[in-house]
Amino acid sequence: MTKQTLFTSYKKTTMSSLNSDNIPQEINKVLTATNKYEQMETKVVNHILTSSDIVPILKQKCQEILIKDENQSLEEIIKQLSINSADDILKLDPKKIRKK
Repeated sequence: MTKQTLFTSYKKTTMSSLNSDNIPQEINKVLTATNKYEQMETKVVNHILTSSDIVPILKQKCQEILIKDENQSLEEIIKQLSINSADDILKLDPKKIRKK
């Protein structure tokens, strides 16, 4: 089989599986997966906010930055905090960092 034949066969199979009866089921699967992801994301954020020292540490670091110059923008403060990802935020709480 050539690549084109495989593609055509795959396309026919895919298109036939997406008849009007299956579309709501497929949409429901996507929505369910999205909802589960959002629930997990919320649990993680809530855990970080309530079970770690990250918030007080961030508050302290922001205060230290603003004491030096209270006219800094939010972007400047974030740049000074060196927060570029969720991992950077998690690193702020030394008690929660896993030992390798």
